[in-house]
Amino acid sequence: MLTGLPTELLLRIVNELDDVRDKCRLSNTCTLFHSLLQTEPWCWSPLDLSPYHETLTNVTLLSFLRRHSLPIVSYQNYRPPTEPCVRTIQHLNISGCRHLSPEAILTVVTTLPHLTHLSLDCYSSHGRQFFEQREHLYQLRPSHNLSSLSMDLSKQPHRSLCLPDTVLRTVIQYTRFLQYLSLQHQHLSVESCRALKSANNLRHLNISSCNISQPAFQTLLRSVGRRLTSLKMLNIDLTNLTLLCLQQYGHGLRCLHLSCTEPSLIPSIARVVGRFALDDFRLTCLRTGHLDTVVFNLCSTLRRLDMSPKMEIYPKMLPPSAKTNGRHPPENYASIPAPNPGSKYGSTPMSAKVGRLSVSSSHVQSTPPRRLSVTGNRTEHDLLVSDQGLRHLATFSHLIELRLCFPTITASGLTTLLEASSALEILELRLRPALERESETKERNWLGGLSKHHLPRLRELHLYTVEIIPETADRIMELCNLRQLTIWQGGDLHLRRPQYVSNWLLRIHCLNVFRLGNMCLDWRTVQEVIQVKNESRAPSEEIINTLSAGRWEMELKKRCNQWEWVL
Repeated sequence: MLTGLPTELLLRIVNELDDVRDKCRLSNTCTLFHSLLQTEPWCWSPLDLSPYHETLTNVTLLSFLRRHSLPIVSYQNYRPPTEPCVRTIQHLNISGCRHLSPEAILTVVTTLPHLTHLSLDCYSSHGRQFFEQREHLYQLRPSHNLSSLSMDLSKQPHRSLCLPDTVLRTVIQYTRFLQYLSLQHQHLSVESCRALKSANNLRHLNISSCNISQPAFQTLLRSVGRRLTSLKMLNIDLTNLTLLCLQQYGHGLRCLHLSCTEPSLIPSIARVVGRFALDDFRLTCLRTGHLDTVVFNLCSTLRRLDMSPKMEIYPKMLPPSAKTNGRHPPENYASIPAPNPGSKYGSTPMSAKVGRLSVSSSHVQSTPPRRLSVTGNRTEHDLLVSDQGLRHLATFSHLIELRLCFPTITASGLTTLLEASSALEILELRLRPALERESETKERNWLGGLSKHHLPRLRELHLYTVEIIPETADRIMELCNLRQLTIWQGGDLHLRRPQYVSNWLLRIHCLNVFRLGNMCLDWRTVQEVIQVKNESRAPSEEIINTLSAGRWEMELKKRCNQWEWVL
């Protein structure tokens, strides 16, 4: 049936697939796609191998490149090209691929000399995460509190991709066309920062949580600061001298992500952002200090704003059999599919191997996900922003993303902001529990401005510890463009609206991701809506009981117009 399709349509189908696993399966099941993916290596771009960081080896990676018409070029005999090429792999992500040797990384870089996007983070972003945690929001810390800002108990040094300083400098030297570079959690020396001066095309740099000294950071700004339009440097200590250097050399920045651990630096940060015409601004790790000065200095053309205070979890590890608040974050296990013996189109070009052991796809599917039980105390500081700051944000007509964590605002102030933010597409709001909010008895409707008339473009809504009243539930159901919805600890809505989840799933037609946590749910009200293809992945009786008690975190995804349970 596909023999009559034009090549342009085949390419369109391939471009819609981002996961390497999906492209491997497509190549295994269709002659046309097999031929296309074998002869046109640029169809694999963007090549994101970070989900397979536990299984990817030198042999697997180099074999994949060789089988897709990419001759291996040794880095000892490398001569950088002078002209860019678009018909090759330009995007590569090997973050956290700890089995790759430095020599293999250099070989990959020389084999793919036209890279424009390269991610070499220490840790893969596809690792274990908590339901209410997103990148650089919560930090997991040991109880003695002696760790650095970048410490995270979910990240282990021996399970990371650590680049030697000489290798990093060589990679920078060999990638002449590089526009985007991510080096999270890596070590950056003064020499490595100085080597960035040769990256003439570099425009986007992510060094969040890197081990970098203040002199090295200032050297980096002098070397490449004038060329950058995006700089992400979360979880890095700053000084007034470094901020002055940023103000001097970063005048072209449109995206700036930084952390502030000292309240005395807030005036300097306000002065810096006042000099830039930022489109995207993020500020984290705040302990205290009023941020109205920062808000009032932001450019009115701002499109994305994310501000969160310092939030930490001091966990206590328990055996998997222990019961802990109903939270069981899975440790994601991903493997590139092994060759399909029954396929007549040849073996899958990228088989998952660890040493001499080949991992089959059927084995991976039958292996249940491992679970880690975590409990502990949390430290969450207030985000000191007033209603005056919100009224100023209400004048930003281009704001499409807003994320506020524990803001010291009133419900009326937030309503005023939402009613004026007609361009808003992404909204995340995290509030303190009701018992900790003095104004809770007076103001319960925090989402009075949430409606299809005020927010016609809203496509993502993430609410944490925000009480969902029946009026809010009805207004959420009217958001016709909503694609992702997250509700965590939203109160006792189930007592007044037992069918609230099934109503959302059935009536919000664009919704394709739904997450619910720490809220009671009667499974009988949704079991007919949710399709369970594999009985082994169906919720057990224990899970159903914990759902009813509000101690389980549930994630649903819509595929082929059917809702599926995601463990």
